[in-house]
Amino acid sequence: SLPGCGEVRRETLDLPHGLPELLASGLTPETAGEMLRGLLAYLKQPPLIDRAFISQRYVWLLDSMLACLQELLSSEVLAENFVGVALEGLSLLEKCEREGLWEGFYGETEKALIVDECARHAALRRGLFWARVAEHRTEYQSEPFVQVINHGAIVPVAIIDLSWLLTDLVGARALPDRRLALEMAFMLIDSKAEWLRSGLFWRLLRSVSASRPLLVCLGRLMGGKFLLPLRRVWYKKRYLGNRWWWRRKWHSVADWRRRMRDHWWCW
Repeated sequence: SLPGCGEVRRETLDLPHGLPELLASGLTPETAGEMLRGLLAYLKQPPLIDRAFISQRYVWLLDSMLACLQELLSSEVLAENFVGVALEGLSLLEKCEREGLWEGFYGETEKALIVDECARHAALRRGLFWARVAEHRTEYQSEPFVQVINHGAIVPVAIIDLSWLLTDLVGARALPDRRLALEMAFMLIDSKAEWLRSGLFWRLLRSVSASRPLLVCLGRLMGGKFLLPLRRVWYKKRYLGNRWWWRRKWHSVADWRRRMRDHWWCW
């Protein structure tokens, strides 16, 4: 049985290779949720791998956990009692991705499949976003940048998440959470072509109009957007002009002018 097994390698027996296919052929979304709950309990048992917080003894169950997670997310409506289990499984999946524990067992095809299946579960995507924020605050004792939240994420925040981001702006969350939701929503709208004409920015402006701190934050974001071209010019003037390769380019132009002048005098 599983509780009585010792530490094993995935390459030393056939069970880790055959079990995921067996589960995928016989699972339903309801049974996959219960199976995923049990697999996560085994993956939490010590001794744990550093930083990934995964059991060294049951690390070979990761592929089976992925099969259960894919089957659970394939349902059109995710049951409320399985949202927490799916969230925990996705968080563990992202930790494995950052620590490189898959080693070829997990590829771009599986990643794209999970992203597509998570597109229909807004509550899961919302919980995953705030779980990343809480993990960053706990680990680094600081507020995360919006660019850092999507770094290494299996299911990154996308434009389809704008609805619940705007809901959290006017909700009962603390001001740091609301400010972070505003910055993420602004980044998503800013990445969209013709963002002023699309109406998304005005929808964002109406959402923060009742909060003065959020209006100040939005003004700072807008100022940074319009000052970005000037910052690029200043950066090139201040830093790139002093680099040796730029100086070499200017010297090459001066040498070319000198050669042309000498050639003219020779005539």
